[in-house]
Amino acid sequence: MLSNTLVQLMEEKRISQSELASILNTHRQNVYQWVSGKTVPRNEMLKKLASYFNVSIDYLLGNQSTSSNTASAKAEISTSNKKQTRNKKPDKSLNLKEIFSDNLKFYRKQAGLTQDDFAKSVKTDPVYISYIENGKRFPSIEYIEKMAKILGIESYKLFLPAHTNENELSNQIIYNKIKENVLKAIDMVFEN
Repeated sequence: MLSNTLVQLMEEKRISQSELASILNTHRQNVYQWVSGKTVPRNEMLKKLASYFNVSIDYLLGNQSTSSNTASAKAEISTSNKKQTRNKKPDKSLNLKEIFSDNLKFYRKQAGLTQDDFAKSVKTDPVYISYIENGKRFPSIEYIEKMAKILGIESYKLFLPAHTNENELSNQIIYNKIKENVLKAIDMVFEN
């Protein structure tokens, strides 16, 4: 049955109904209906689901037992979930908005919060959180500070690229300050 299969695949991918709805560009209510077994997605949405979860439509609908193809697809999903860490390779093409979006999603998941739970904590709509995490919107400074407080982190961490080592960053800041002060001192000596 689709609902059981969908729940299992979502658990393996570790995504919420809201996140799946956002990925599929549909309403959260639709995903809820599918998961609860009240409705079945239309053909176009079945194709999107099968593609996203890397399984066949037959498998989604429960018409196919686990074959080597679906078993390997599940293994791939599981492996990709394990690889999903904060220390991914640096991507120089990311802009500040993308870095923020990625970090917000990372820290929200680290805190064990779904988009719905997080939205309630921040006192906003889950759709707004989804838009932020997908880079479609950018929050105000007040919201950024509120989100960071709920996540239990300093707000600047939401802007650090994933590959940034905070110790290296603080060492670099200290080095730059020392260099700046030494250059100022040298300039003062030559002026006198």
